[in-house]
Amino acid sequence: MIVQNRMAETITSEDVEERGPLADRVLFWLLKHPYQRGSDLSFVFQSSASTIWRQLQTLTQHAWVESVTAASTTTSRPEALYYLTTDGVKRVADLVGGVDPVNLARLWKVNEADLLHLLPRLPGYLPLQQIVLKLIEDAPRQLAYPGGYPAAIRWHWQRDYLHVFERKKKRMTLRADGAVVFRRRPLREAMQKDPTDSWYCFLLFMDSGLYGSEDLRLMRKRLEQLLQWRESSERWSFYHAFPPLLVVVPTRHQGDLWIQSAQEAAAHLRVAPLKGACAVQMQDSPWRDSWHGLDGSGMITLQSLADPLVPQAIPPGLLAPKQIELGTVRQAGKKRGGTVVTGTFEARAKLLNVSESDLKTTAEVALLSLRLCHRHRELLLHIYALPLIAPHELAALAHRDMATQHRYLYDLHQFRCLQTVETACGKRLVLTETGLRLIAALLGIHLRHIAERDATTQPWQQRGVSQILRTMKHSAGVYGFLAKLQMQACAIGQEVLWWETTRSLRRYHLQGAWHNLMPDALFAYQAKDMRVEAWLEWDTGSMHQKPLLKKFEAYAQYVRSQHYRQDHRTPPTLLLVAPHSGREQMLRQIAGSVLGSLPLRVWTTTEPLLMVQGPLTTIWKLLKSGGESEEGGRSLWV
Repeated sequence: MIVQNRMAETITSEDVEERGPLADRVLFWLLKHPYQRGSDLSFVFQSSASTIWRQLQTLTQHAWVESVTAASTTTSRPEALYYLTTDGVKRVADLVGGVDPVNLARLWKVNEADLLHLLPRLPGYLPLQQIVLKLIEDAPRQLAYPGGYPAAIRWHWQRDYLHVFERKKKRMTLRADGAVVFRRRPLREAMQKDPTDSWYCFLLFMDSGLYGSEDLRLMRKRLEQLLQWRESSERWSFYHAFPPLLVVVPTRHQGDLWIQSAQEAAAHLRVAPLKGACAVQMQDSPWRDSWHGLDGSGMITLQSLADPLVPQAIPPGLLAPKQIELGTVRQAGKKRGGTVVTGTFEARAKLLNVSESDLKTTAEVALLSLRLCHRHRELLLHIYALPLIAPHELAALAHRDMATQHRYLYDLHQFRCLQTVETACGKRLVLTETGLRLIAALLGIHLRHIAERDATTQPWQQRGVSQILRTMKHSAGVYGFLAKLQMQACAIGQEVLWWETTRSLRRYHLQGAWHNLMPDALFAYQAKDMRVEAWLEWDTGSMHQKPLLKKFEAYAQYVRSQHYRQDHRTPPTLLLVAPHSGREQMLRQIAGSVLGSLPLRVWTTTEPLLMVQGPLTTIWKLLKSGGESEEGGRSLWV
């Protein structure tokens, strides 16, 4: 229904979802939700796949919609994703009645700039959309009436939810990757007693690969913004009716980091933890999946989070319809708006000249993303997480055959996303400015978050690369250890489950102060039926006795305070690698004097033994109290 008044013309959800022929309703839906698959539209309109396909074919013939095929995050066959053309937007504007197409496209963010901005994020956006649709599909059963009768549910969801609020006289912005709202009608027999509808809402964060050294800070910032909005004055009237947050992550370890960040954010602001949960990307219904509470409470169900809310507690903008301000309505006889969507993205992507210069504009980077498959993206994210890694180390850690990896690395070099640099430890891979812009676009973050430059004339480089170059021998040792460990583990049917290098920092609060634990690496290893975790300290011989004492005292304090229990059941094993046997003996003495009485297993070895025999051989010595030496070598975790 079109509601008109003296101030604005309002487009309501009923117009989009319920009125007119199916073809027009599809156009309205694509106005609100661009890049839809045929299966998505089939679910939304409860129509067969063949019916939706015929409608899309007709709309394509009228040049009202176009499609693009974007690389998925898996090896599954990519599907066509449909969006409105300029003529499609004008068609919807005519159906609404006299609205300027340019303003209509800007209102719903389906103009050229917004479609290009979303294009690189499609591999992460599509799984999020799939989760939302499964959440909606199962909602009638999960929010059933007493007696198990499926509930009558109306729903709405929105991607890239944004809300500006004020806290302590400061303007702040809350961003969520998505938000979904349910309205449950009361049971017919109970309407006379209580005709009130029940409202439910979930906010969603989607982690598409936040593996960089600065990304833990970004996680905490996003979670702190949500907490600050909950604590702001506009939420005081319904403080306890706060929508739960659902975080969807690519790996279980990444989920643990979000849970840790949520607890750190609450502790930093000195407020109660967020209500919400985290889970790995799922194929089944989210209602039946395994979720872990953001407050560290362990496994929970979505039903336990789905508490009814009052309508006033629903985040602003999710219930109120969007409005077109007075003056944007096209007057009779006024010329129609110009080009809204240039489109033909795939054809334009093929015409990109990637060999002559770096691609720097938003449009160029967005179109380049269409030329990448999921394996290209995986390699980019690995290099983003491990800057200045050698190709053979990358192949081991990414479980890739060298010949296969070489083909994809060749493509990325041709696209000018990667460059090979000569270092003191051989040739290594690093992201170029184009690669960094592509990563930023893929993750939906600002370039300055992951990159830096000294002067305006210099190209952008990834944060931390300059420091790694200054300590290349140390970084190469850590990368080489993890690569050798993975290769030997695969040879005996075992696996390195996950690892962290540049972001292995652990920050915790103790006795009124914040403390840091900074191992060179942290990893988890699956050894037959046993899962173990370990810290790695790679010593190059440059650190004197006093800094070494301080380093081992940080481990001792972390173990004594039992803060490790937030992330580990028992303290991880500490592995010390020294450049030679004399240095190893020195490390054993210092570590033994500080750590000898603690429930912490410490193993030592030397770099030459490690490089020749590998980390899973009998090259290790177990530290005894006081740093006593032991005869012969032993294997880890036996």
